[in-house]
Amino acid sequence: MRWLLPALWLAACAGPDDTDRDWIDETDGPMVSGCVEGPDAYVEVGKGEDDFLASDVDNRHSVLIHGLQGGFHTFVSLRGHHLDLEGPWYMVIEGLLDDEIRAVARLDREPHCNEDVGAGEIIGTWLIWRAFPTELHEQDVTIRAVVVDGDRRVILGQTEQVIWDPELAE
Repeated sequence: MRWLLPALWLAACAGPDDTDRDWIDETDGPMVSGCVEGPDAYVEVGKGEDDFLASDVDNRHSVLIHGLQGGFHTFVSLRGHHLDLEGPWYMVIEGLLDDEIRAVARLDREPHCNEDVGAGEIIGTWLIWRAFPTELHEQDVTIRAVVVDGDRRVILGQTEQVIWDPELAE
């Protein structure tokens, strides 16, 4: 036992000094960014076809798109903080109008890390509505998402938006 203390002292003296930080493996520490899996995972539900836009942007308006096949959809984008990005996210996204489910998307997609915000993102998911534009235009809707990441963690997100149909706004 008497040899343990001197051995520890020698090992401490033989190690690199504090100015040489190359010996530190910073991936093993408790560093947690939004693109790194962590304990406080959460999902932001937003909108946007090409980029994530927070739901409150543009007076909460989510543009109703008239599809080529006669359907009507809005775009939902998700931003996941501290979720596993190594595999697909399995998702169910629902749109509620007057507390009734009027749109559902069930899918799996590969998230990507948006380095600018430090979070994983899924951009531009179609949410096809079972309603006509006259029923949807200028209506408050709830968009909720259930995301299961690669580690099988279930994360819920929800937001409020207003559907806006540019054709009816004229």
